[in-house]
Amino acid sequence: MLIDFCNEGLVESIWCSVSESDGYCVKNLISLDSVKKQKGFLAERFIRPPVSICIKFVEHISINHVVLYSSNGSQTSSGVELFTGDTELIDKFLAKSYLNTENGFIFHRFNDKTLEVSHKNLFKSSFRSARYLNVRYLKVNIIKTRNTTVPTLRKIEVWGKLSNTCSDDIKNKISNVWLEIKKASEPLIRMKRKITNVESQPIHNDNSSNICEPIPDEFLDAITYELMEVPMVLPSGKIVDLKTLERYNSEQESYGRSANDPFTGKFYSEISKPVYSSSLKLRIDEFLSRNSSIDDLKHSSRTVGLPSGRAKVCRLVSKDTVNELSVESRILNSDCSTQTSSQNRKQTFSNKPIQIDLNDSKDKSSSKFNISSFDSLKSDSLNASLKQFLSKSAVNNREDSERVCCSVCGTEENLYQIPCEHYMCRSCTTVRLADKESRCSKCSTPFKSSDIVKTHSSTISSNYRIS
Repeated sequence: MLIDFCNEGLVESIWCSVSESDGYCVKNLISLDSVKKQKGFLAERFIRPPVSICIKFVEHISINHVVLYSSNGSQTSSGVELFTGDTELIDKFLAKSYLNTENGFIFHRFNDKTLEVSHKNLFKSSFRSARYLNVRYLKVNIIKTRNTTVPTLRKIEVWGKLSNTCSDDIKNKISNVWLEIKKASEPLIRMKRKITNVESQPIHNDNSSNICEPIPDEFLDAITYELMEVPMVLPSGKIVDLKTLERYNSEQESYGRSANDPFTGKFYSEISKPVYSSSLKLRIDEFLSRNSSIDDLKHSSRTVGLPSGRAKVCRLVSKDTVNELSVESRILNSDCSTQTSSQNRKQTFSNKPIQIDLNDSKDKSSSKFNISSFDSLKSDSLNASLKQFLSKSAVNNREDSERVCCSVCGTEENLYQIPCEHYMCRSCTTVRLADKESRCSKCSTPFKSSDIVKTHSSTISSNYRIS
């Protein structure tokens, strides 16, 4: 019987050589908690390979195969090598491989045909040595990542048997622990099978109101994998929700960092900054409207197809606009029903748009309103509030401060500061120093070569903030 030894209770200790991201510690790889185990391990965003993860088992084992799921969201570890050992000096080379387009690795013994059916989207490679017997320590080295992403491992499985040197009592204890782990994981396996069966079944028209469509991947946040309310396109090309971006920016601000792209770490600028995706938002709203009868999606934020006072409204729309839309929608629905009943009584139909008279008892004035103008009002209010939001969030500090440039030629590159606190470029400074008396071109203050100070232009970072 093969046992997955990479589980809590079968591993004595596990540690990592680098700092980990909050909530993505290396102990998640052996945790019995399904939520923690799904998160996996993720290094800090400034960490680069190599990264070592060491595992110490409770007893000596003989490894049959090792499965590494190296893709965790948009982060992928594409190069991995394995080492084994009997002591903490883990120096016995076992295997090494690199990914092409797969999502992980599977290292197995030579000519092992039992793994051909399972693990379809994993890169299969055999052990390069026979050092998989009598193993107490296993080290996984992440030596390369895909597209300069952060080193990560979503899951590790170490399948094998206890070594022949172990006693029968120890074998019985280990097998009992493994059976308890399997029993605890059986309900989750059944639930996953039910979900896959429901997704594979076709959706019939009779039950379409009770069955939710599968959520497209493009509607999910690239970080939290939740349905987005306000999709924002980052300079890196990833799309995240506005709430996620706000939470990330506030966390960066607490560490004294400027707003930056969560995937690349580059600071925002006037040209490169998050942009609201109105087309994607429209598709998400259409999806929510079609599945409005589902309890989990009933209260999701959207800006089209608003239920009567139950669903939340997108935060890009101001409160005054929302109140106007809700009042006008109620008037529109009531007057439309009245006019439709009168038309049915007369049994006359017209192709003209429905017009509604809004009578006010105080000033006794009337106005006309149609469905097309109501839809345009919603879109105009959304665009106006979006422009107002972006204008508040993007602040240009360069307009408030004086433009730093050479006082002679006006260039902004390779500047030097003279004692009068004016700036000159290298070429203009050289020309001035060649004269007998070097003076500032603005205030005529004399200076020497020893008084000149080189100024380094800081990285231009955007003051983009989410209000």
